[in-house]
Amino acid sequence: MTILISVYSMFGNTKRLADAMADALRKNATVNVVPFEKMTAADFAQANLIIVGSATQAFGIPPQVQPILKKLPMGSINGTPCATYDTAIKMVPFRYLTAAKKLTKELQRLGGTTIDTPMSFFVKGKKGPLLDGEIERAQVWASTLLSFTR
Repeated sequence: MTILISVYSMFGNTKRLADAMADALRKNATVNVVPFEKMTAADFAQANLIIVGSATQAFGIPPQVQPILKKLPMGSINGTPCATYDTAIKMVPFRYLTAAKKLTKELQRLGGTTIDTPMSFFVKGKKGPLLDGEIERAQVWASTLLSFTR
């Protein structure tokens, strides 16, 4: 099994989560962590599972991510199981306004099959660091995604 983790990280927190997830998943699969800005449709073609993560900015996807998603051809994921995550400040009234939900819609537009609800991992303040326990929580979450792909 080959897993693609594509990540856009503004302050390094989202990338730390991607690396931690990759470490947890490498016990059962080949994992490629690709920076979002270098991701291509060819990266998707090789994957049996796609995980996409981004920082949340202005309650959504950062503006640097939008053009990359728009240039990918519709159907380029072609039914591949996928899941999304983001990093966000834990603000109860706005907990549903994060990048992961919007990333999920974009992956569905590209033909991906969503296998789990979008996941948020929390940082302290705008630049982080990650809250205690978030690395471990990300590893557990990523490991559970394997059960959806078999």
